[in-house]
Amino acid sequence: MILDRHIHKAKLGCYDDLVALGRAECETWGRPYRIYTPIFGPRNTVVFESQFEDLAKREEFWAKWRAKPEKLAYLARFEALIENESSFEVCRVL
Repeated sequence: MILDRHIHKAKLGCYDDLVALGRAECETWGRPYRIYTPIFGPRNTVVFESQFEDLAKREEFWAKWRAKPEKLAYLARFEALIENESSFEVCRVL
């Protein structure tokens, strides 16, 4: 199992919009996902997480996602809400 985690820091005043936009996008995936917001920890941080059977399934999902023309508009809206402090983690679940 592969864990795919995207960690983003919202710009000041954009936290709720980032969560709402990300949640709406995740709902279109047709697959399980989780969104984490900190109780303690770095402020304005939002974590989007999903799991895949293996790396090939992850790559297939993201390739199909990036191929959709409407995702360019989504990315523009999303990137307008985040700082340049994003990180991505892909982990093997043991």
